[in-house]
Amino acid sequence: MRKMNRNTGKKTEKIRHCDVLVIGAGPAGIAAAIQSARAGSDCVLVEKNGMPGGAITAAGIASPGLFAVAGRQIIGGIGWELVTKTRRECGERTPDLSCWDPVFWKNEVPINPLVFAAVCEREMLAAGVDLRYHTMPATLSFKKNEWLAGLCAAKTRNDPGLRSGKAAACPGNPAGKTGTTIPATGSTGG
Repeated sequence: MRKMNRNTGKKTEKIRHCDVLVIGAGPAGIAAAIQSARAGSDCVLVEKNGMPGGAITAAGIASPGLFAVAGRQIIGGIGWELVTKTRRECGERTPDLSCWDPVFWKNEVPINPLVFAAVCEREMLAAGVDLRYHTMPATLSFKKNEWLAGLCAAKTRNDPGLRSGKAAACPGNPAGKTGTTIPATGSTGG
């Protein structure tokens, strides 16, 4: 929504309010956004790249990990849902997780990264997630019981920022600290 700034005479955008702001569209951010939106929250996801998937799409890591140990499935939920939908889209069957190979990497479930990105985007949009590609936070502060995110977006769009009750930072990193909910105190948790 645009309105005129009385002091400058320029048109300005109104800051968008949402219930949940998710930063990063890697596997953790995708799951957080879908779950938030499916639970009824107004969710905005910002992603610096032009598609979801994180290291799966940006780095070409086509095996998102192990979903079973010693023949017993230990990881399910939205991540497994997206992997099985991706494999179905490619005409591949869902692997039998009860068949376990002692060489652990042979138990990884390979997927097509670009089909995975399309499936993730379709599922996020179906859940009602507001996707903001080529966008990342320039500032993030906690004031008056809400998060204020100043966004750095592609030059084609003027994005004035977001106000959010909750924020989840989901940057993938080698230390494995992903999907961190930022507490209201302003510290980053971990």
